Amino acid sequence: MPDAITMPAVRHPFARALPTLSPEVLGGALQAAVGRARSRPFPLGAPGARWLFLGRNAVYRGLRALGLGAGELVLMPALHHGVEVEAALAAGVRVEFYPVDLSLQPDLDAVRRRMRSAGARVLYAIHFIGYPQPLVEMQAIAREAGAYLIEDCALALFSATSEGVPLGSVGDASIFSLYKTLPIPDGGVLWLAQGRDSLPEPRRPPWGSTIAEAGSSAISHAFTSGHERLAELLWAAVRRVRRHVDLRRSLGEAATGTNHLDPACLDLGISPFSRWLASGLDEAAACRIVERRRRNFERMAQALGDPALLALPAPLPVGTCPLFFPLLARDGAQKDHLLCALERAGIGAINFWRIAHPALVPADFPEATELRERIVEVPIHQDLDEEAVEQIVRVLKGALAASRRQRSIA
Repeated sequence: MPDAITMPAVRHPFARALPTLSPEVLGGALQAAVGRARSRPFPLGAPGARWLFLGRNAVYRGLRALGLGAGELVLMPALHHGVEVEAALAAGVRVEFYPVDLSLQPDLDAVRRRMRSAGARVLYAIHFIGYPQPLVEMQAIAREAGAYLIEDCALALFSATSEGVPLGSVGDASIFSLYKTLPIPDGGVLWLAQGRDSLPEPRRPPWGSTIAEAGSSAISHAFTSGHERLAELLWAAVRRVRRHVDLRRSLGEAATGTNHLDPACLDLGISPFSRWLASGLDEAAACRIVERRRRNFERMAQALGDPALLALPAPLPVGTCPLFFPLLARDGAQKDHLLCALERAGIGAINFWRIAHPALVPADFPEATELRERIVEVPIHQDLDEEAVEQIVRVLKGALAASRRQRSIA
């Protein structure tokens, strides 16, 4: 995420990595504010949910709320972003890792052995890209060990099991990162099965970051939706303001979308603007988001036509709300080639798992290491229509063909 309001890197981008702030989103929040109460999806409508600045804040607060003591062990997957590990360590616990296979599923036998032998107090499950982990088995393993189960749903907002059980509602605590799925400047949620925690109320984040993120998102939406004149006018207004006021310095900032933890931000709550936007989302709107993402995912998979390019088993499981399309490159070189081709075309692909936390020894977890080298996270979010998906597929097919030609020449 940008640290300030900036124009898109590509003159005419058509597919940002994350959804953008649109008039429809603002209109939905306004309607909710003046209308009658509506049913809201989990966890947004869950009693006792803590609204925090980011998902990493929820990891830190959740471990403290569960009462873990200094040096107690949390068992986390070898495939991770890294900042969730930093948040756990900041809470005072120790962290060890368990293996994840090439289909992003845990090695349950290894998990069971390690939980027993190490005396872990928490089994930490990450629902990768919205795909559910084997919750029944993982909950049983945690119970056998007398440990807590934490569900990390930072990549799985609005996903559910095939039986319709919302991901995040099974464990003892669950973590959500709202801004990865919703077009809001920031936002995380902590949900505890035991009820609302008694820790101090989180601080309100500085307005500078909220304004910068919202402005950048709104300008990008104007560009990607074909309203270039509006985008130019918005950007001109921003430039005029910035000539007289440094928003970040005068209003403060707290960065989102960074790879590392800022300890000074651990006690921050969600910004009022982000909470207002997210609170305007009802069950029907969430269902539309899920349907669009699933449709885009399935269109991309069908158009690419090669199951070997998908890092997860097909078809898309019932109930899954995919965060992105996990394209599996042949190797690290092809992944770099694809990322460059997507960037040149104005497509905001993500390299989410590129760096493991330093505590992990890559050689000990070869499958997780291979996934880091090969997965390309391609956008399929709710802003994208059928034409945009087709254009992304054309770019991918061209880049894949070029990569194969280069390899044959070499």
